[in-house]
Amino acid sequence: MKTFHSFAILGLSLLAFAPSDFSAVSREVFRGIEQDPCTEKSAENTPGKWKKDVFNSIADNPGLPALVKKLEMQENILHKALGNPVGFDANCYFWVPENPFTSKKRPVMEVNVNFYHYYCDEGKLDVNSEYTDGANITGISSLRSGRFIIGAKKFMLLGSPIGEIKGYPAFEQDWTGSPGGEAATFKWTVFVSKKGTPLYRFATRKEVLDHLELVVEKQRPEDLISLGLIFPIRPADVQEAERKKELAWFIATAKDEAQRKNWTDRFNKDYRTDQQKLQEAKDKINASADRVMANLAKIRARYTPAELEEAAYMYTWLTNYNTAFYEEDFDFDAPKNDPIPRPTNIEDELMGKPLAIQKINYFDTNLPSTTPQYFIVSFSWTAGKSNGFRNEKYEKLRDDFFTRFDFDQLYGMLGK
Repeated sequence: MKTFHSFAILGLSLLAFAPSDFSAVSREVFRGIEQDPCTEKSAENTPGKWKKDVFNSIADNPGLPALVKKLEMQENILHKALGNPVGFDANCYFWVPENPFTSKKRPVMEVNVNFYHYYCDEGKLDVNSEYTDGANITGISSLRSGRFIIGAKKFMLLGSPIGEIKGYPAFEQDWTGSPGGEAATFKWTVFVSKKGTPLYRFATRKEVLDHLELVVEKQRPEDLISLGLIFPIRPADVQEAERKKELAWFIATAKDEAQRKNWTDRFNKDYRTDQQKLQEAKDKINASADRVMANLAKIRARYTPAELEEAAYMYTWLTNYNTAFYEEDFDFDAPKNDPIPRPTNIEDELMGKPLAIQKINYFDTNLPSTTPQYFIVSFSWTAGKSNGFRNEKYEKLRDDFFTRFDFDQLYGMLGK
């Protein structure tokens, strides 16, 4: 279950309920109603409820009513886009992780709607206490630096691009799977930002290749130095005493002198002094680094100077990003083996994820911290392995959601 530790607001209420309170109340309501035996189909088609849930509240402040009004406007946009829920309760709450009136940080302000699905329990309608699907609007008031470093700049990892939705760039984020691999949750996100002023730019192939070469150049000497701690050089008499001790143990069970001599020769051939162990370890480090550099040079040679300045779409090379020393299989090509499940509605040539750096000159530093300067709109849904990780009902709900979503109204809230 997803857990949020945050300030959440509902009007000016100081009430506080836990998610379990909401689920328990819903179950009691269902169980108290006379109903026909529940079936999977009837559960999926049961009219749901739109509810507001309060986790906590922040202290009163003169600016709080205006902030709440903005969040309620976002809630209204979400409600209209989702329509009346069928087959689940839509539980809406407002989330502000930092108190915008006291914190020095510029906050993220979210309106989240979580879907709590109906199901049958011994022939009666019930509601899940955990959620997997949902939609939200995130309002962001300041620069958000990413956690991926390319050169000296921090980049954010975006999802695989799926084009535009009503003129705004859309991405499919990494899917998250269940522990048993029987289901996966997907998410589409749309960025709503000021027109005419770019919010971010993508890292280029050249930037990524340059960065990887710098990683190797920096990592190689660090690894070589660390080997001195792993393979310390002991005095010669200490090494010789240990060699004789190990040899005596190795040949102790020899049957005769001929076998003893054979085993002695084999031991001496395989034995390594501290100096030899250190040198062999250094050779391995250098050989590995050389292979990575050669592979990067081979990849670089595939592209013209103009192509190197194009955005880098990466798929297989996303783990251990800032070390990348042993990522010898890195390439910009589409993956040779499709992931399971693979992203939906994405052409092979766009498989992969760009890394984006936000542009500082996009943001107006004079605006209050409660003023959103761009929004992220998202919709997530779950699909099972048994159905090929497709869910027609919720993919249609997703498509209807974005079709009905009033992007113009949300756009009009930027900077206000």
